[in-house]
Formats: sequence, C-alpha cells, structure tokens
Amino acid sequence: MPSGMRDPGEFRYANELVSFIRSEFGDHFHLEVAAYPEYHPQAPNPNQDLENFQRKVDAGANSAITQYF
Repeated sequence: MPSGMRDPGEFRYANELVSFIRSEFGDHFHLEVAAYPEYHPQAPNPNQDLENFQRKVDAGANSAITQYF
C-alpha cells in the first residue's frame, strides 16, 4: 500500500483478494501474484516472506511474477 494511505479497504493482503475472486468466480480467471526473487524488504526474514507467498498460492493463485533489480 502506498505510504500515506490509511484505509486498505476490504482487502489488506493479496491472498484475501485472491480468495475473494476464487470464491466469486471460481477458475474463470488466471490469477498471477507478486513474488520476490530474494525476499520482500519489509518481511522480517525470508521464511516469513515464503509463508506470505504460500498464503497467496493456497488462496488460489495460478502463478507469480517477479521483478529483479
């Protein structure tokens, strides 16, 4: 979420949005989520980042995309 935004709305995390889309539309859409080639800079450690990514997959993500700098 961009800094300065206070209300994340209905979906605070990507896995929540993925889960909602799957519950409403089933497999009608191919859902691609963000992933980090090392680990997210705001994650406390690599294991936590992997657990967050796994939640996206478990929610129904089909694939992930990364951007490497």
